[in-house]
Amino acid sequence: MRMKKEAEKKQSNIKDNDNSYGISSSTLGIVSLMLLFFFPGGSLILSTTSLIFSIKQRKISPNGWSKAGLIISIIGLVLAILTIISNILLSQNPEILANVVSQSANAP
Repeated sequence: MRMKKEAEKKQSNIKDNDNSYGISSSTLGIVSLMLLFFFPGGSLILSTTSLIFSIKQRKISPNGWSKAGLIISIIGLVLAILTIISNILLSQNPEILANVVSQSANAP
């Protein structure tokens, strides 16, 4: 009986000190920001996964990794959505892009 309690206590300590979801969340968030302008769909998927991992880490053991992962994933998620929306709008209205290119060519 005593050994069982000690094993549960060790398991609880390991779970409390485990930062794996927080570190994974921060890493996925950074990678999603790096992929943002090259592959916004992938960035959206990675930032959503990062958000899920950071929330899971906050439930297990709230720490700096979970907070950093949460912030990075929210920024990545918002930027990915804005990038996808702007890509859709530019593909439907190519004259907007032509105006921007012509204005930048005329700039001093």
